[in-house]
Amino acid sequence: MLGIMKPQRINFTGLSKNCCCGVGITINPIRQSALLMATISAAHVSTVIHQSGLMHTDECKTGQHKCHLKIADSVCVNTDGSYQCICDQYHLLSGVTCVDKNECLENNGDCGENADCFNQIGTPPVCKCKNGYSGYSDTTDEEHIGCTDLDECSQSDAETICPENASCVNTVGSYKCNCDPGYTMTAQSKCEPVDLCEVHKTDCDPYFADCIQSGGTATCYCKAYFTGSGKSGDCVPMTGHENLACTLEGTSCTSYEECTRNITAGTYSCRALRKTRESSAAGAVPTDIVYGYGATDYYL
Repeated sequence: MLGIMKPQRINFTGLSKNCCCGVGITINPIRQSALLMATISAAHVSTVIHQSGLMHTDECKTGQHKCHLKIADSVCVNTDGSYQCICDQYHLLSGVTCVDKNECLENNGDCGENADCFNQIGTPPVCKCKNGYSGYSDTTDEEHIGCTDLDECSQSDAETICPENASCVNTVGSYKCNCDPGYTMTAQSKCEPVDLCEVHKTDCDPYFADCIQSGGTATCYCKAYFTGSGKSGDCVPMTGHENLACTLEGTSCTSYEECTRNITAGTYSCRALRKTRESSAAGAVPTDIVYGYGATDYYL
């Protein structure tokens, strides 16, 4: 509770009813008769109320305050007729001690969402832009309010931030490296050529065509002695090279067989040849020698 004390009366050299001034107040000789003084005391606030007949003393400037005794690390603030002991804007009152205030805990220290706040003891916090952003270095920088996206791809070292055969693409707060066409990013962050023939292997005929990669594209070509586009099922053997088709599919025909194609399945297989031998006797009916097929099958 604040208490109000009446002024004390003291006799000076025979004079009565004279009042002495409290701490922070000096007597104005011209208006001594108008004195009225009261002192209000609190744990960390001391105030003196006076009339215009008293002249005020700034205890904070003269060093007459006792803030260092009342509240540790407090500062003195002059008031009309007295002074107050308070914590500055970077401290908080804890009991009878001023402790550091962590400004970063409130609204990120006004650093903005794209910056990190670093608390400083007894001073303003320091704001530093996050990676991928540029702007002010602390809260006292008035030229840059907040942090804006940094275009890494336009910096002087842009040619070195991405691997060979890649291009830099700026993103908000960062960047990414895109491999050039025909290349793919490896686990080692390198752009290596893509095996397009492996990617498009089903496009080419699996037995009778070869895939050749060139300039970021893959092209199917029929093997030697075959004609067609090279696409799956579109390579056929040239005349006289039919047996090569069976060989490439994994079957070798004997001298008594020929390689024929199953139109429906698109595959080749060996089928027995039918050979005819005429009787030496004149007018005799030919005798058929059949390999693997019935007498009604004819493969000439």
